[in-house]
Amino acid sequence: MPITKSAKKALRNSVKKTEINAYFKVSMKNATKAATKAVKAEAENVGELIVHAQKRIDKAAKKNIISKKSASRKVAALMSAVPTGTIKAKAKTPKVAKTTKTK
Repeated sequence: MPITKSAKKALRNSVKKTEINAYFKVSMKNATKAATKAVKAEAENVGELIVHAQKRIDKAAKKNIISKKSASRKVAALMSAVPTGTIKAKAKTPKVAKTTKTK
């Protein structure tokens, strides 16, 4: 058990971070499992599940719960299991640069 005041605070923060990291890790794993099951069962909503799983993997990598290379491997493995043409890419609108008015 921590004795000093700062050590007690560090323990509290550590417990909070552990819970948050576990949440993101479990949600990533569940989304990945659901997507792989849908691919094997050839379900209709495969595209949505794949996109959701990819978002969860990227979010975990962004928060340093898993490494970026690990996230890349997981997404690549997920995408290689998907038959071509099941996921349709959304057209992104180009960002317009803001112009500043000068006098």
